[in-house]
Amino acid sequence: MATHADSGLKPEPVTVDEPISGDPPTVRGLSAGSFVGHGYYNRVVNGDASLNKNSRAFASICELDSAGNPFLGAAAMHVANVIPLDSHQVQVHGHIDWDYNITARLSVFWM
Repeated sequence: MATHADSGLKPEPVTVDEPISGDPPTVRGLSAGSFVGHGYYNRVVNGDASLNKNSRAFASICELDSAGNPFLGAAAMHVANVIPLDSHQVQVHGHIDWDYNITARLSVFWM
């Protein structure tokens, strides 16, 4: 199986918009929500007043069993884009590689 290392892609630098100096940022909020779906998804997770378009938001996804417990299922699940919004929400776009609906939980935190 080919890997990214085998692809010939060379790492390229990014432009640093805002160098971070001093103390590391702290987590300002956490939230989670579940949904049923498969294929591509585009969901919004509610936050609080500390969340805005200038926040740094991060998300993860996991599958839930029928009792609502997270577990490692057979479906590959991906988070592709995480967008903090001025409406105190985080928009998350991704994909669940499965042929029928499963229950998933999106967890987000922001700084």
